Amino acid sequence: MTYRDYETLSNCPICGTPTLTPPFPPDIVRCTGCQIYFRSPRPTQGEIIRFYSTGSIYEVWKKEETMRDFLWKKRLRRLQKIVRTGRLLDVGTGDGRFLTEARKAGFEVEATELSSSGVALSAQRGFNVQRSVLEKIEWDKRSFDVVTLWHVLEHLPQPGETLRHIFHLLKPGGLLIIAVPNEDVALFPPRPMFGEQKVNPFGPLTWGGEVHLSYFQPRSLRQALQRLGYQVVQFGVDDVYLQRTLRRSVSLRFHQLLGRMTGWHRECAMYFFCKTPPAQAGGGASIL
Repeated sequence: MTYRDYETLSNCPICGTPTLTPPFPPDIVRCTGCQIYFRSPRPTQGEIIRFYSTGSIYEVWKKEETMRDFLWKKRLRRLQKIVRTGRLLDVGTGDGRFLTEARKAGFEVEATELSSSGVALSAQRGFNVQRSVLEKIEWDKRSFDVVTLWHVLEHLPQPGETLRHIFHLLKPGGLLIIAVPNEDVALFPPRPMFGEQKVNPFGPLTWGGEVHLSYFQPRSLRQALQRLGYQVVQFGVDDVYLQRTLRRSVSLRFHQLLGRMTGWHRECAMYFFCKTPPAQAGGGASIL
């Protein structure tokens, strides 16, 4: 199978800047405003939903469930160091595995998911997941204590719009958690290749592979979040490794320390914990 329908963007999906440069033709462009890379042309949202609804990716996850459970519990423990309980929205929940851990911990959980397979698997776990784009759902404004996007932002067609929408769904002082690939690893490999031809560091977008539409670096994503009014309160390494070796464990610890000290690291995935402004004395919250 293959993707059939494509679309071309004329503006940055994060900040809306119309001035774009093509560093890696024919389908990787970069915004001259926020400096984020993204794919254009790209498959339409309908095509992407068609792929995820096949359920093939969840069959792979099921085989890895033991290690994935370990990683979900690790993420939840990090979250609970800042927020212990409350109302939590998991955007793009996939098979709903994180919801199980969050509910056990005492959170009141809600979730969205676009794939029919993911919604069905979440229902088997006892969750009524909304199958819709986040922006089209009628939520109570400023009703969530926590919103999570675990490796979801890079898949969204308009991530800037989603982040702006979440800002108004969070309570004053509410917590947004984002985990995404760290594209500094792809863009600045340990042994750079020199030559006249520019090789796409993100690789081709093919049916059956990961459908990443945007590519984030620590600095560019931090600045984008701050421009939208979020306060970054924590940055670090998101542990995504399903296989553990001594070398990998040592690398993780080193880059976790590097992230805390410098706000940058070279592990393959990163997370940001962000807060909305606290309530003002006159009521409500203000966008910085």
